[in-house]
Amino acid sequence: MLHQLLAVLLTCDSTAPRFCTCVFRPEPQTIAEARAAMPFVDVLFAGRILRIDYGRDSVRGTNPQQDSIWLRYDVLIATITVHRVWKGSVEDTIQLHTPAQTTACGTDLVEGKDYLVDASPDAQGALWTTKCSWTRPLKQAQSLVPGCRQK
Repeated sequence: MLHQLLAVLLTCDSTAPRFCTCVFRPEPQTIAEARAAMPFVDVLFAGRILRIDYGRDSVRGTNPQQDSIWLRYDVLIATITVHRVWKGSVEDTIQLHTPAQTTACGTDLVEGKDYLVDASPDAQGALWTTKCSWTRPLKQAQSLVPGCRQK
């Protein structure tokens, strides 16, 4: 799904401004709302960013003439030590992917900080998040997830 979104964003008219547009998903304001929205979350955990690396990825898309093209974009890969898992199955240390640019819906992650991470696996099983998700610094997430406390 992320790759399809990126393909749409990256194949638009080159004169149009490029920015991230999130699909509407109400932001929960209370624990009850967060519990009600949980079925729509694939993986939800808290962890600390140990290291940030950058890589390249490719996605197949089409241009306005319907020609098949390969698009290349930078990806941020965060190595995270997991503290607590609310949904899904993750190892003690994982790699989380997000577009490197926030204008391409990339999440702004900082090495050494604790985060609540809302992620989804791609077809190869790699975990991805975007700024359209619940991913945020853990201090900002404590009101959303029961037992979400910074260590």
